[in-house]
Amino acid sequence: MLAELITSDKLSRLAGERAYGRGKAYFEAGAVVDLIDKGTAVLARVEGTDTYRVSLSAERNLLRYNCTCPVVAEGAFCKHAVAAGLTWLAAHEGQVELTTQVTTEFDLEAIRRYLEAEDKAALVTLLMTQIDSDASLRARLRMRAAARDDIDFKVIKATIRKAMTVREFVDYYAMDNLLRRVDPIAEMLSEFLLAGHAEKVVELSGYALQRGFATYERTDDSDGGFGDRLRDISRLHLEACRKAELDPKVLVKGLFDLLLKDDWGLVEFDA
Repeated sequence: MLAELITSDKLSRLAGERAYGRGKAYFEAGAVVDLIDKGTAVLARVEGTDTYRVSLSAERNLLRYNCTCPVVAEGAFCKHAVAAGLTWLAAHEGQVELTTQVTTEFDLEAIRRYLEAEDKAALVTLLMTQIDSDASLRARLRMRAAARDDIDFKVIKATIRKAMTVREFVDYYAMDNLLRRVDPIAEMLSEFLLAGHAEKVVELSGYALQRGFATYERTDDSDGGFGDRLRDISRLHLEACRKAELDPKVLVKGLFDLLLKDDWGLVEFDA
């Protein structure tokens, strides 16, 4: 499917002559430093004035695209997406230089087989080494560790506070780092809910939303990614309210208070 959608001509038509020319220059300069081919989707890391993450995928015979650059937020097919598409095309034709690290779906399957066969202690060592330089992985594992039954809920609350706290205004280009910190929260709360901790999820998700609303006014969420994360948390909050054995009046008051703090109409609590 991707082979039919990612061609030089189609990339040129999507981007326009100017953006295509710039994207081609990026491609030729080796700006695409990392590319993952998952068969039905392409993920790439492109170095420009900043590091941008690009995704290309097939959906109903159309090429869907996204990039962390501001141009895509305006609906345009950016030069980074062009560079990623041309790199994918060159990889399929065996023309990619060593400046781009290409990972195919077969490579990913080989990695899976290796991990499944590897000794647990070796995997722990590998992960502990990786988290020294990977803040996103470190945040995700910290959340998972906090969700264990033998961890104090105060630790979990502190972890949420740290993920949701910003010291200064977060501009468009820095939002990706914030989202990577916040991403594990909904996953952790969902695991708690499945484990039967509905009352704690009411408390923790409500706290996460309060912190999130306070942080939202200090961000440029033009892409809507942070708002989406808050909506995910709000859905878990409502589900937990329905399952928790708490005073209905207390729950309703809590929901009303959260809505009052949401000055942007980000979340809804349907009955």
